[in-house]
Amino acid sequence: MLDLRPNQRAINRFIGELTRNWDTGETLEIRCIRENFKSHTTRFAQHAFDEAVEHIVSMNRTHNIYACVNPVPDTTRGSAKNEHIKRAYFGFVDGDELGAADRARDCDWFDIAMEVITGVKPHLRNHIYYRFNKPMEDMHQWTELQKLLISYLKTDKVIHNPSRIMRVAGTVTFPPMKKLDLGYVSEVTKLLIGGHYVE
Repeated sequence: MLDLRPNQRAINRFIGELTRNWDTGETLEIRCIRENFKSHTTRFAQHAFDEAVEHIVSMNRTHNIYACVNPVPDTTRGSAKNEHIKRAYFGFVDGDELGAADRARDCDWFDIAMEVITGVKPHLRNHIYYRFNKPMEDMHQWTELQKLLISYLKTDKVIHNPSRIMRVAGTVTFPPMKKLDLGYVSEVTKLLIGGHYVE
């Protein structure tokens, strides 16, 4: 097996973009998932993002690493649930199926803030993030926008709940057995901002 290592610069930049303009009472939730193991959830205040990156890199030796895209209030107990999320800074889609990544790239409803290439085998897969001019605080309206993007772009149908987690850019993927059987392989995810890779 190839000796794949996480791209710490991409991780840093992804977290920085995700959390830009968050309030001090908003935290970043990181969830580490490994097939047939209990998931591991940790939250980080904004002043502790160096610790968050260290945690991500360490856990990524064996786990897939995800972040709750929307900020989690620091008063939240346990893993974030939909009712805990108060606002959103991005719309985003998951182009996992064949052809979906290109459709997401071609969407001109919003400017693309960043793109995470989650894999290229057996086909190109990505997450596209569209930053809002100001955060949306009506989470029902945000959910409806997410559903509209999904319907228009024919992307992953479940990416519309406020507490949705998405893969952290720059981390190594560990596909579950069912995806390995479909030709997926472990890859280092990539981050594109302004059309340029963060290396």
